[in-house]
Amino acid sequence: MRREIPMVIATIAALYTFVIQVSHHGWQTGWLATTDLWMAFLSAVAFLLGALNLARIHITNIRRKREHWPY
Repeated sequence: MRREIPMVIATIAALYTFVIQVSHHGWQTGWLATTDLWMAFLSAVAFLLGALNLARIHITNIRRKREHWPY
């Protein structure tokens, strides 16, 4: 269940975006602009969180300095 819910949400969002991009109706242009802004914002946040997580993991490993560690 922990995997299925995010997969369903992502699938619905992808299908919604695809349908909006393919069909060009006047009432959908507002939704398209809004979803484009949200997707840009969320991808920037995801990129930032990934960079912070990667930095946290590497900083933790550097601080441990185990025996026979090459650095």
